[in-house]
Amino acid sequence: MNGAVTHRYARALFGAAEGAGQVETIDQALQMIAEAVRMAPDLQTVLEHPLLGVDEKSGVVERIFGDAVQPLLNRFLRLLFMRGRSEYIEAVAAAFHQLADESRGRLQVELVSAEDLDEEQLHSITSIVGSQLGKSVSAEVTVKPELLAGYKLRVGNRVIDATLKGMLTDFAHKLSGGRVGKEGQL
Repeated sequence: MNGAVTHRYARALFGAAEGAGQVETIDQALQMIAEAVRMAPDLQTVLEHPLLGVDEKSGVVERIFGDAVQPLLNRFLRLLFMRGRSEYIEAVAAAFHQLADESRGRLQVELVSAEDLDEEQLHSITSIVGSQLGKSVSAEVTVKPELLAGYKLRVGNRVIDATLKGMLTDFAHKLSGGRVGKEGQL
């Protein structure tokens, strides 16, 4: 299933949850289920098993998560099971969480840094991005020393590359393209 279909399922669930005033509770429960599927391969195997019916899969979810699975979420999961889409629970959960965050004015970004960032540096970057986008920004930080220096920021489909490696690569492309201007300017 491609991203467009995953987002279609997530948007449908989000619309229903929003209409029922359950965005927060559905988001929390869906994140909990997705994490359990991610951490327990046996659970994933059961939910994806082609010989188990919708009632069996739904029963497993109800026994494990109990009241955390509200009727709306239960109906949604049954729909996924019925359509043979169990393997996409994690992707739908991630897309739903993104929609929930957007509705709250929050944005999660990916920040890849060449070195560990202290709290002040991280706050500075997220504040600048947040003020530009008019949202509250939080970052998932990954350290990759091979970037040499700087950071790479992913905001949705957009990537801001402020790494030394990225600048050197860009410089090399400009040089190889013969785009050297007057007096060595690029």
